[in-house]
Amino acid sequence: MSLHSKRFYELLFAVAVALTVSVTAAHADGIVTVGGPSSFPTYWSQEWNESGVGNFDNLELFIETTGVYFSDAGSANDDGWTASLVNPQYVYMAGEDVTNLNFNLDFITDPSVPLTVDLYTTCNNADAAVCPVIGAIDSVIMSYDGLGGWTNLGPAPGLGSENTAPEPTTFVLMGTALIGVGIRLRRKKRASYTCPSC
Repeated sequence: MSLHSKRFYELLFAVAVALTVSVTAAHADGIVTVGGPSSFPTYWSQEWNESGVGNFDNLELFIETTGVYFSDAGSANDDGWTASLVNPQYVYMAGEDVTNLNFNLDFITDPSVPLTVDLYTTCNNADAAVCPVIGAIDSVIMSYDGLGGWTNLGPAPGLGSENTAPEPTTFVLMGTALIGVGIRLRRKKRASYTCPSC
């Protein structure tokens, strides 16, 4: 194999990997807290805002911390949205597609107890004008320190309800890179092969 061909395949592989990583990077900057927690006699509450990442029509919220529970389903500050307490550590909210939503989460535990919450927004409307991408739009892991402060820990792990299948472009890029590597290895093997009866 010529030096030119070798460098071409190495460059092709590097570009494919770089594009794959940049195309599949998750969002984590659209979900933020609004103000500090509010305490009530039997629970405490935190207001949140999701904005700036595209249309979404579902919001899923999970408490990761053992022994910490939602007191109720919370509420979305939009008339077309409903909230359901699926289980004590899972709240599901849904409504008309929006790009900005304020919502409240209510917790049973003492506000001095640290906790971690995974938040996901998804868009499931079949209308491509509403949901250009079906599935996951944004996700974030938020950690509460028990002192009134929240920290964004980055994108939350994938859910079964999210569109976890790679996009066709990703398949093309990775396939091209793998073909290039395969061709290079085959040519290298042929170049080092010696005929035993020659």
